[in-house]
Amino acid sequence: MTDAQANEMLLVSVSTAPDDIADPARLAALQDGLLAWYAANRRDLPWRQTRDPYHILLSEMMLQQTQVPRVLPRYLAWLERFPTLETLATVPTADVLREWSGLGYNSRAVRLQAVARHVVAEHGGRMPREVAALLALPGIGDYTARAVACFAYEQDVPVLDTNVKRVLHRVLVGADTPRPRLTRSEFSSSARTASRPAWGPACRCPHAWTTPA
Repeated sequence: MTDAQANEMLLVSVSTAPDDIADPARLAALQDGLLAWYAANRRDLPWRQTRDPYHILLSEMMLQQTQVPRVLPRYLAWLERFPTLETLATVPTADVLREWSGLGYNSRAVRLQAVARHVVAEHGGRMPREVAALLALPGIGDYTARAVACFAYEQDVPVLDTNVKRVLHRVLVGADTPRPRLTRSEFSSSARTASRPAWGPACRCPHAWTTPA
């Protein structure tokens, strides 16, 4: 049996109902199973090596509807060309679009520069920390705001996307149960519970394992 198969079995073994996830023992077992799977299967990606909110925002926006192999070289090239929010805010939009060329959905590049200009003008060039303040930035949606708060600032906020929903559905309902079985409200509630420490305040976020202190 491979490590991946063993960890897959571990996830199945900690399957629980949404009503049970708040129990500290069940929550700790769920988190241990997820973290064990991540330890065995994680990919070494540059945006997992940083807490810089600009770098994380960039990765989240580039990864919207674009696969990792296409994003990886463009992410690195982008940061060579626009290493800071201040740099991005001051260049012509034509230069931004030229650097984005090949990733598609060019409106993402325009929105990213709008964020940079807003942060420089209204926040002194420093990305806000709180989800509500991040949501006030132009073109930033709920998932992206929560991803930045979680991955850059280590906040225990639920980050809910298709992949998280798939994992929660498998653990809480079962891999063989047709979707949808959980409502959006149940997904959000379960994600919120799963993201908090089971026994205390220590961060158990997988991102912390590959990021310098």
